[in-house]
Amino acid sequence: MPDNDLKGNTFALGQLVQGTRSVGLSQEDAVTQRSQVFGNVFVGVLLGGALGYLCLTEDGRRLLARAEPWLDDVMDQMRRLQMAAVKARNAVDEGRQSIDVVMRLAGYGEESSSDVLH
Repeated sequence: MPDNDLKGNTFALGQLVQGTRSVGLSQEDAVTQRSQVFGNVFVGVLLGGALGYLCLTEDGRRLLARAEPWLDDVMDQMRRLQMAAVKARNAVDEGRQSIDVVMRLAGYGEESSSDVLH
């Protein structure tokens, strides 16, 4: 009986993979789609295995406990980087506004600095 179930599952998987042909995809697109599906499944298996190792084994929990301070530092650095990016964006916006004011005073009319500079 398990033999028949295995054949049925294999057949169903084959139909799923080959089903792309019935939607009007070319063979190349179907191969690309299958590659993406199998790639995504592979990544899911790796992530699931890593998560299982970290959460379900004693060695994994110890590794996670040791990595936690490092992960906190990385998150702090990411927050600082985000704040720096916001400050830089604000500085660029202020610079454009200043250029716009100067250009209007110089008689360039309603053109903005981004129109003239590009």
